[in-house]
Amino acid sequence: MLSLCRIIISLLLVGLSGQAAADISNSPNPYDAGYGFDTPDEAGWGGWMRGGASTLYAEWDTISDASYGGSGDRTAAPDIGTHNVADAYLSWNPGVFVTSTGNLITPSVVQEFFIRISPVSLFSGPLVVALQVEMWGDEPAAPLLNGLAASSWTRTFTGTSVTDHDLNQYLGLWYFANTVNHFEFDLTNQPFISLAQVAVDIAQVSEPYMLAIMLTGLILIGSMTRYRSRPI
Repeated sequence: MLSLCRIIISLLLVGLSGQAAADISNSPNPYDAGYGFDTPDEAGWGGWMRGGASTLYAEWDTISDASYGGSGDRTAAPDIGTHNVADAYLSWNPGVFVTSTGNLITPSVVQEFFIRISPVSLFSGPLVVALQVEMWGDEPAAPLLNGLAASSWTRTFTGTSVTDHDLNQYLGLWYFANTVNHFEFDLTNQPFISLAQVAVDIAQVSEPYMLAIMLTGLILIGSMTRYRSRPI
């Protein structure tokens, strides 16, 4: 019961004070050194620039119900940036609400977040798909993309805010040997997990490059696993 009260207080403080949130708009920036987000040009799983040919990018930070469709339909357009996106929105189920800092949270229901993206220029070869997620609270269920589990799902940052509520950032990676041109992500969370920021990066790559990225990703995941398992 005490833990539940702490979570409620923490989330209220996050909603009332931008200083406690780790979004780009509220600082600190999750792309800063020491945090868990990466741009593709600096990531081991990447090797391309956002905005380049045969790539796609969409990112949500300050979520607004009025930014896509009509106000009250529980959908939000990407607000940080997009590239090669014909249509993209993030949606959530009834009972989930938007905080004053543009995060999503509920105290009462299982949360379901969906991200749907269609590209302008279609892909025609092997793909790398990266999903970076920032959340407050316990670890969420591993996400699905078009009904498929991620090839890897890794926590890239964990920390504690001024309210003692955990901030976590995650990276999900999918590798597709064949062409995919419609992307539907499904994230399911328990109550009191707050969704703060989401970035999606997709690139068409050559088969040798795909193998190199997969090998690098396995090495990085192994290194992070060994680091977290070391005694303190």
